[in-house]
Amino acid sequence: MECLAQDRSAWHSRTSKAQEVFETNRRDQLANAREAHKAAKSSLSATAAFQCPYCPRVCASRIGLSSYTRAHERRLSAR
Repeated sequence: MECLAQDRSAWHSRTSKAQEVFETNRRDQLANAREAHKAAKSSLSATAAFQCPYCPRVCASRIGLSSYTRAHERRLSAR
């Protein structure tokens, strides 16, 4: 490695190439992770649907359904 450091242009070329490869791999990994996250999120929203027991409304989360159901029950009891 010392002899490579003595030849500055070869050292610079090799370190630049290594950095370029590292950055390319890092960007690819981030892009793959982002796509996996998006795919998991979209498949989760398609499968995790919570339907109101009083009407055909579908909520995306359980807490949303709970809040909606509570409001729906208040509206029904006010009639």
